[in-house]
Amino acid sequence: KASVNWSPPVWLPDERRGKNQQTPDLSALIQEVVDQSDWKEGNALVLIITSASQQTGERDAISFDRGGMHYGPMLHVEAN
Repeated sequence: KASVNWSPPVWLPDERRGKNQQTPDLSALIQEVVDQSDWKEGNALVLIITSASQQTGERDAISFDRGGMHYGPMLHVEAN
């Protein structure tokens, strides 16, 4: 199974989305899903972000509904 390591820097709860909130390249994760024989265009895709270490901490993220377009999550896809 594909995985991606991500060690985000600290960010403030009221920060707009920006470089501190960006994940590394997740294309290997997406590719693993869409390469499955039963994958069909239009299927839902969920990525779950968890901590693999014993470290504790949290990052606050604001949803689009609560924060509007400057705070909500954004998926950016580039074709090669």
